[in-house]
Amino acid sequence: EVAEQDNQHEQEVCNSELQTLNEDLKRLNQNLADSKERLARANDDREESSRSLRNVESALDTNERKLTDGERMRNEDREAYTKKNEEYDQLIKALDDATELLNSLKGSGSTSFVQVRGDLGKVKEQMLKHQATHTKFMNMYTPIIQALNQLAEGADQAKVQQVLNLIAQLRRALADAKNEENLSEERAAGDWNTLKNDLLTEKANLQAQRSQLVTRIESDKATIETSQGEITSYTSLLENVQTSLKIKEKYCNKVRAKFTNAINTNKSNWIYLIDLLSTSQRTSIKFKIISEYDSSQNEPAEFLQRNYICLLYTSPSPRDS
Repeated sequence: EVAEQDNQHEQEVCNSELQTLNEDLKRLNQNLADSKERLARANDDREESSRSLRNVESALDTNERKLTDGERMRNEDREAYTKKNEEYDQLIKALDDATELLNSLKGSGSTSFVQVRGDLGKVKEQMLKHQATHTKFMNMYTPIIQALNQLAEGADQAKVQQVLNLIAQLRRALADAKNEENLSEERAAGDWNTLKNDLLTEKANLQAQRSQLVTRIESDKATIETSQGEITSYTSLLENVQTSLKIKEKYCNKVRAKFTNAINTNKSNWIYLIDLLSTSQRTSIKFKIISEYDSSQNEPAEFLQRNYICLLYTSPSPRDS
């Protein structure tokens, strides 16, 4: 009974240790699975963030190209406007000069046309020069040039007045065209400023997105490194626990089989059961047997063996038999 109780206790200790090892094994497997899941999720997140970062970088390049091209085109349009505006001013000034010359010729009966012919020639050259760049006013240039050619042959009050009327008509048309160019330039400048502000706002938003994605990628990278370290550590711990579990299972199987094998194979030698006891129990039992030994007897070994056997085999004590 004592041997059976002792063996049962040892089996309970084994079972407790096995349970602890199995729980450790289950916990480590769960930790390993969690780390692998975090690693997979971090890899997916980093890949997604990397794709998003590439898209943001592409959008930033497009945005920067729009800003650069838009600024270049705006400068070109502004230069063209300035040049055209200067041409309008030059042509209007030429018409004003012609008007002043013709009025002086018309108002002075003693002044010969020959005196202003040189100046009128300069006016005609100026008008011919701008005729090439302002083709939409061609139908208004031509009569003036023809009239000036006629005036070059001789001054005539009616012809002078005719030219003055044509010049006044052309001047009004040029002034209107200049005003329209000014309005068009204002609209173009306003449209560009609106577009530029939108592009700058978009650029700021894209830069903020890029910064967030870079931070997210760095965080995912740190998570990946941590998860990989955890996987390595958990894998090593699992191998150790699995090894310990195999050793403990082998030992516990021996413990479970020890008492059964002793009963089944040593029915004729019950003293063997003493060996199943723990060291302290064996010492205690032997001490009790020796303390009852009568030193007057000449066969202590036989006495010890007899009592050693019967102590487990009989109840009550051999002394009562």
